[in-house]
Amino acid sequence: MGFHHAPRVGLFGEPPATGQHRVAEAPTSGRHRVGEPNVRPHRPRVPVTSTPRAKRRAPAAPAAPAPSRPVNRAGDRILLVLLFWATLAGSVAVWWLRSDPADLLDPDLRLGALARVTGLVTGQLLLTQVVLASRMAWLENSVGSRDLLRWRHGLGLPLLLVTLAHAAVIVVPRATAQGVDVVAAGKGLIGADDDLRNAFVAAGLLAVIALTAIRVVRRCLPYGVRLLLHRGTYAVLLLGFGHQFAGGADVREGYGYWYWVGLYATALACLVWGRFIAPIWFNLRHRLRVSHVRTESPDTVSIYLTGRRLDRFGQAGQHFRWRFLTGGLWRHARPLSLSAPPDEQWLRITVRVVGRRAARFKSLRAGTRVWAYGPGGDFTPDRRVRDRALLVAVGDGIAPIRALAEKMPPDTVLVYRARDTRDVIFDRELQGLKVQRGLTVRYVTGGRKDREPRYAFSADGLRDLAPRLPERDVYLCGPPKLIRRLVRTLRRLGVPRRQIHVDPFEN
Repeated sequence: MGFHHAPRVGLFGEPPATGQHRVAEAPTSGRHRVGEPNVRPHRPRVPVTSTPRAKRRAPAAPAAPAPSRPVNRAGDRILLVLLFWATLAGSVAVWWLRSDPADLLDPDLRLGALARVTGLVTGQLLLTQVVLASRMAWLENSVGSRDLLRWRHGLGLPLLLVTLAHAAVIVVPRATAQGVDVVAAGKGLIGADDDLRNAFVAAGLLAVIALTAIRVVRRCLPYGVRLLLHRGTYAVLLLGFGHQFAGGADVREGYGYWYWVGLYATALACLVWGRFIAPIWFNLRHRLRVSHVRTESPDTVSIYLTGRRLDRFGQAGQHFRWRFLTGGLWRHARPLSLSAPPDEQWLRITVRVVGRRAARFKSLRAGTRVWAYGPGGDFTPDRRVRDRALLVAVGDGIAPIRALAEKMPPDTVLVYRARDTRDVIFDRELQGLKVQRGLTVRYVTGGRKDREPRYAFSADGLRDLAPRLPERDVYLCGPPKLIRRLVRTLRRLGVPRRQIHVDPFEN
């Protein structure tokens, strides 16, 4: 059973991904013909910034970067894990240094000690979440986007459980002593102290935020709701701050006070730097504007951007958060991947315009300012450790894969999964890369239940599509469910985990 180099009807596929990456075939000028070495779109003729024009060099087949040595993040991760446990131990030590060990023998005092310890642990876990969400570049470089997100989700449930335990050991003994139910005791505490009322509100917000960390729940919520709940973490931090310093006997003075002031100051510094200072500096450096918008299909547009120092903007495969400073688009930052490697002249991103808000991308005017922040992710060519590669793009995943294809070595195989031939894009560019770099392109199209597409992503199908599979780096971008299945299949076929690179949004 074979696969064809040209689009074919009747091959399998998943629906295009509904994630963050958008797809669009790059525009080609009249000076470019299929098969010519220069497969990149031409530069806009009229720049909208004061950046001096830079002539593009004569077309030449650039050499792919040599395979890099495996990036050893184990040391960085071990250091970060040790730092986490050290701060957690330091938080508990605040209680230990101010307590008499004999207090643990008294049942009443034991509950009080448990309330103090759980309160300290809750504060430390919450500050850790804030640091992990601060978008500090050194954290992403040390851990990686996907694993950093996993760490955040992994801490969500322990944080919720410790918070509930802290509330329980405060409310339940009070209810028992007063002979009332837990609800009445809780109401009494809330009415008696403003800081306690804020703490209970913070606990409720935290419970809601923790529920959204569940993958099934998260997928059911609109992006705007998820963003609002994410920002609720900062509200939890502010509400809990007053309760901790006003009601926490261990942090009012001495070592405990300065230790926790240091923790809060560190978390706040990471947040301010990652969310405000670094983005401002990034945009002052590059000063992006829209050059022009090209309609690629009824529901897809390509947006070309000009600016300064664009050759230092990032790498193929990385994503950025984009905010277009015009009516209806400036309020939301959209995470999108570059659909072509950046150079000194222009950037290209692609957007699928589905919905009323997204349709406004079609009417973007030249000169519109763009606020961007990044780069994010390690889905990049420099992660490659072998001399061959396999690129798998499913649906919208073709955007970062198209950018990566230009930086891959000869004997690279690209498998492009689309629903039918009308959804196949980038064909002219990919055919140009075939001539320039020896790229092999395999199109897999058709219905979800068709026999041949199902075979394509099976173990036998992958071996047919990409011979010598264990000797290749594999880059995957598409719907999370399909990508997870492909990862398991690749592992069974003997592909080492370090050679499997998954887009950070596919989790």
